[in-house]
Amino acid sequence: MYEPTLLADVLHDARIIHEEQFGPVAAATSFAAEDEAIDLANAGDLALDASVFTTDHDRAMRVAEAVDAGGVRINGAPSHGLGDVPYGGNGASGTNREGVHTTIEQMLRTKSIIL
Repeated sequence: MYEPTLLADVLHDARIIHEEQFGPVAAATSFAAEDEAIDLANAGDLALDASVFTTDHDRAMRVAEAVDAGGVRINGAPSHGLGDVPYGGNGASGTNREGVHTTIEQMLRTKSIIL
């Protein structure tokens, strides 16, 4: 078993910043401005989940909108399996979504017939 690990002061070009981690590992880095944080979050081609931690509601919503990820959790860890909440990534993390309604919609083949 791998113990939960926090890596602090990680450089912006470190592999762990740009690769998905499937384990109890978090990489923390700093930034000077909101735009820099968004650019860093969007720099790679993996975009499964993201988290925004702030006490400023407007900033949280603005950053969540700007981050290109399948889902953004505000003040919490990314998670899936929330029933009807669509879950899935963007870019190299995938383009489909899981979740009851989303899965059903992906299995349907709809057609319009206009007379």
